[in-house]
Amino acid sequence: MATTAVQPPQQAGAYCDGSSCAQQVQAAVKLLSGAWAVPVLEALALAPAQTCRFRELQRRAPGISQKELSRCLGEFVAADIVRRLVLKAQHVEYRLSARGHGLLAIADTLGRWEKGRGTEAGQARSPFGPASWLAPLMSLDA
Repeated sequence: MATTAVQPPQQAGAYCDGSSCAQQVQAAVKLLSGAWAVPVLEALALAPAQTCRFRELQRRAPGISQKELSRCLGEFVAADIVRRLVLKAQHVEYRLSARGHGLLAIADTLGRWEKGRGTEAGQARSPFGPASWLAPLMSLDA
């Protein structure tokens, strides 16, 4: 009995227009992968007028060090995720760019996706699903 692989239909606007976006996806994930990336993005998005000074951002992300906030903001500014606005001497504000709002929307989608996974009562949660698939492999080592 011959089987044929089912191919998804190719359509305009499909995933990455039918080509690979692996590098771009990895770059976006890297921007979100830092421990403080999403809390800093959320702090900016939830701030009044969506603009914050450095100290205000530090208060809005409790526990973040000055060094880590500075590193995170520098990375976001370099990637055009956050705009650094110098209004006058000693007065700098940070604001999400349009690109930053897009990245935050992706983070929100990922969060909702993860939240919807749920777990069965009493079952340990694993990012790869139930650990039962591992039992046959473990017996091979014996």
